[in-house]
Amino acid sequence: ISKRLINFANAMTGHITGGIGLVVVISSMLFAAISGSGAATVAALGSILIPGMINRGYHRNYAGAVQAVSGELGVIIPPSIPMILYGISTETSISDMFIAGIIPGLMISLTLAITVYVIAKRRGYPSEKRATWPERFKAFREAILALLMPVIILGGIYGGIFTPTEAAVVAVAYAFIV
Repeated sequence: ISKRLINFANAMTGHITGGIGLVVVISSMLFAAISGSGAATVAALGSILIPGMINRGYHRNYAGAVQAVSGELGVIIPPSIPMILYGISTETSISDMFIAGIIPGLMISLTLAITVYVIAKRRGYPSEKRATWPERFKAFREAILALLMPVIILGGIYGGIFTPTEAAVVAVAYAFIV
């Protein structure tokens, strides 16, 4: 699933200055909406994206920092495991917490993307070749099932079909099938 998300993000933003850094931010945002964990996001994407950034001329420390900071979107963007644990321990509505995490998660993602772009521009980091529209459509077609996972998880929770705990089981089964 992570490779599909990365390919899609790269097709859409890879041509921008510092494009692979933007791919890190966007892929982390999308994967955070699937995993709900910062550590899982960094582990799943970092092993692919950090070496890719280094091979394209990015500084090792910068590549690691961008992935680490972007991975922490998993704590804010629903379904967030820490939000679930907090909701259970304080008897706070987990659905309300998930709704409250969407806008801040998107705003932090946007701020990270702008920061990555500005630093890449200043340091002269490279961009990828611009993807053609057929390549973008192909990347989207391959990623559509992965992109639907957060919709299924959050839709099921908000629709009352299953609890957040049951959503984890649904997510694992869905990921296995995909």
